[in-house]
Amino acid sequence: MKDKLLLAFWGLVAGAVFVGCILGFGSVVNWINAQGSALPVSAQVFKVGLLFVIVLVLVGMGKVFLVFNRKKAREEAEKIFDAELLDAIYKAPVAKAVLEQREDQLQGLLFLPEQKRLECLNARVYKGVTPLHVAAGLGRTKFCVWLVKYGASLDARDEAGQTPLDYAARFGKDDTLRRLQAYSGKLR
Repeated sequence: MKDKLLLAFWGLVAGAVFVGCILGFGSVVNWINAQGSALPVSAQVFKVGLLFVIVLVLVGMGKVFLVFNRKKAREEAEKIFDAELLDAIYKAPVAKAVLEQREDQLQGLLFLPEQKRLECLNARVYKGVTPLHVAAGLGRTKFCVWLVKYGASLDARDEAGQTPLDYAARFGKDDTLRRLQAYSGKLR
C-alpha cells in the first residue's frame, strides 16, 4: 500500500510539474506573440521547455522504479535466504550490490588494487557465504560472470561446505548453474 501511495505521489508531482510548465510556457509564448515576435521563436522556446520537463519526469520516474526494484530484490532474497544472512548481506557492500543488481557499484571495484579487489570479491558475508554464493543463489547470472571474471572464487565454500555452484543448483537457477559450470571447466 505504501508503495502504491509513493508511486501515486510521484505521478501527481510529475503531472503537476508538467502542467505547470505547459501553462508557464504558454504564457511565455503569448507574451512573445504580443510583443510582435514571430511564432517560430515561441515554438522553439516551448519545445525546449517541454523537452526539459520530459527529462525531469523520466529522471524522477527512474528513481521511483529503482526503489521498487530494490524492494522486489529484497522480497526475492527473503524467499531464499534466512533473516540473519539477509541482514549480513545488507552490511556487505559487494553482496548488497549483487542483491540489488547495482552494476554501477561493482564497477567501482575495478579501480581498487588487485589484492584489495580480490579481498572484496571473496569476502565472507556470513557463515562463509561470499557475494558469488549470493549471486548464484539468486540466479543473477550476469553478476556471477562479472564476479568470476574479476576474481571471485568458484571454489569458495560456506560453513556447510557448499560452493556457489551448489547454491545455484539448490535454488533451481539452472541457467546460472550452467554458466558457472562452463567457467569452472575453463578455470581447471
